[in-house]
Amino acid sequence: MRGELKNPDTFESRGQDFQKKVDDGYLEIAEAYGIPVISADGTIDEVHDMLIDNIEKNTSKNLLIFIDTFRHNE
Repeated sequence: MRGELKNPDTFESRGQDFQKKVDDGYLEIAEAYGIPVISADGTIDEVHDMLIDNIEKNTSKNLLIFIDTFRHNE
């Protein structure tokens, strides 16, 4: 869950029950359309690795060559 914000906007002021309903709604949509859900709980490097692993599992070989080239140029 998110920490406290100094100036929450209208959406963020709705409380945790509302936030949970929104989160659950997005998860239902992702499941219905086969969209992978990646957890952002972790370090930047861990999340990056999870994203790349998921992309590699779900893309064509041509895109994977591009990703590999990009990684080596960082």
